[in-house]
Amino acid sequence: MENIELAQHYTAIWDLLRHWPDAFYSLLSQFIDNPMSKRGIAGINKHYRDLYEQLHRRQLNQGIAVIKEEFDRYVATYWPGVLDSQRVTRITSSIASRNIISKKKAAVVIGCRPERIDSYVIMKRLSRIIFKGKAHYLLDEADALATELGSNWTMNEACHELEITRHQLRQLLDSQILTAIQKPNRLNRDWVIDKNHCEKFIRDLSLKARIGVPKKPISRTGVQHQGFSIVQLVTAMKTGGVTFDFSPNIDHRVSFKQFSNFEINIV
Repeated sequence: MENIELAQHYTAIWDLLRHWPDAFYSLLSQFIDNPMSKRGIAGINKHYRDLYEQLHRRQLNQGIAVIKEEFDRYVATYWPGVLDSQRVTRITSSIASRNIISKKKAAVVIGCRPERIDSYVIMKRLSRIIFKGKAHYLLDEADALATELGSNWTMNEACHELEITRHQLRQLLDSQILTAIQKPNRLNRDWVIDKNHCEKFIRDLSLKARIGVPKKPISRTGVQHQGFSIVQLVTAMKTGGVTFDFSPNIDHRVSFKQFSNFEINIV
């Protein structure tokens, strides 16, 4: 090369380094927009695998290692699926796992229908990444949402564990005595009840149980027949307006049926 021709390349490299890694990302994006291959997307995939392999073989050079690390990050974020582990078996990526997944995979992780994914995006429970007209989602967000849904209760599960009716549970939720992590709205019809909060509430309530024999014991249903709602009864149990016994049930550790022999102190 003549010096003037070589200088252009040095200038381009210097600009790339000065704006690292944004300029590198821009360079890769230009390559995607202009694949230089009649094979289109398939050609891009092949060229990216070739580039990845070349970077891998030269990563003993510290400068190349930096480029490879940034290339891994770019591919993981903006070009999911380009480096199929089965196609590049002899190379190990510096990024352990790809955080980008399809809608179908996100639905499998969360355990819902693919249509629900759109609702979670609108509710800002998941992030949607659009690349080349195709939607992708973040695996760590899907995992976190799946963990949250799996470690808490649906409305039916909460009613079963607490051994109260759906109407009574709604009253306790509306009065904020019990906590809902997720409430129904126009995008979502499911309740998610805070399991830990329910368990702590029953545990704290059990510590207020009476020691001794009641003078005029009545059942919980009997108390409610006297005009007490479930909310008023629980509030009275917390404040001492009602005394009660507590009999632990191993099979239903958070059941309201563990409380019995009520005695109204304040009417």
